Amino acid sequence: MKNILCISTHLYPTVGYGGPSVSFDNFLNFLEANKKNFTAVSATNVDSYSKGNNNYLRLFFKSRFLLKYGFSIRLFTFIYRNRDNYDSFIINGITNFPLFFGILVGYYSKKKVFIFTRGGLETSRLKEWNNFKKFYYNLNIKFLNKINLAKNLFLVYQSKDEKIKSCLDAHNTLICSNYSIDSFKNVKKEFKNLNILYVGRFSPEKGSERLLKFLDYFNDIPNSTSKIFLAIASNEEILELRKYKNNKRISIQYNLNKSELDKLYEKTNVIFFPSYKENFGNALVEGVINGLVPVVYEDTHWSLLLNKSAALNENELLKATSMDIIDNSYFSMISKNAQLVVARDFIEGNDFGQILKILT
Repeated sequence: MKNILCISTHLYPTVGYGGPSVSFDNFLNFLEANKKNFTAVSATNVDSYSKGNNNYLRLFFKSRFLLKYGFSIRLFTFIYRNRDNYDSFIINGITNFPLFFGILVGYYSKKKVFIFTRGGLETSRLKEWNNFKKFYYNLNIKFLNKINLAKNLFLVYQSKDEKIKSCLDAHNTLICSNYSIDSFKNVKKEFKNLNILYVGRFSPEKGSERLLKFLDYFNDIPNSTSKIFLAIASNEEILELRKYKNNKRISIQYNLNKSELDKLYEKTNVIFFPSYKENFGNALVEGVINGLVPVVYEDTHWSLLLNKSAALNENELLKATSMDIIDNSYFSMISKNAQLVVARDFIEGNDFGQILKILT
């Protein structure tokens, strides 16, 4: 049976580094469910340890510094020493240290190299980088081009939009959503009251100004029965959110792990998604998978949901939070439509099974 080496800067249960680690863990679970042998390696801030068994093994190597960038000599040594034990390398992004090292070893070892691009091939991101970061980035692209010339490179995009923005025209490309059809849960939410959830970083590209605008509006409604839950991906408290801490209807939590986040998906029924820039939108999809009604804006690729009665816009949400009685049947209809549209238009035909066909 073929063996696969999966390389990621971080993996769950590492927390604080957002969607790439969580969605790559979804892929590993998919490999395991399909009985594909793999070893996954990544960095950790605690002592090195392993999870799983010899067929589905996850190895975490301690990073003594530069944890955010996955720097670990033992991790690099493992990749190099064990390169001949694997037929394919699957790499979760580019530019961080273990990812670049995996690309380098994959090139010289003539392996099939699959790259989950994670937006890393959008050159617009380089504009404000310093010269060293640009040099390092271009070095990554140089080796990707070399693997591409040998037709051993497979670029895995999360959406058509991400593929269009890519600076690399690869021989082999795939579009794979971060979830499978089997992920969807048959849940029926009640909408007597609105429990609104935001998940993600607090940053301009994630729509932080829209989030603050919504919180200000909500803060000024004295008798609303709705509640807001913020799951912020940050190691530190966000100063701009401090003024909402005294509102008992607004809950702010930082750096939740996956099981804690799953509990929030269970207790909420609306997912607020103000993001300006997304390669895919893990938080939105996870919300929809769990039956939440999505709230999206016109200027993202998720605006398709608005045109198909599968999401609310901002004004509809604002109006609903100030109402005494929620139209349960209308919200239930949006929830059902959202699951159908996301499954059909974003996931069906774009699942991880495409990679299995190439690996077989």
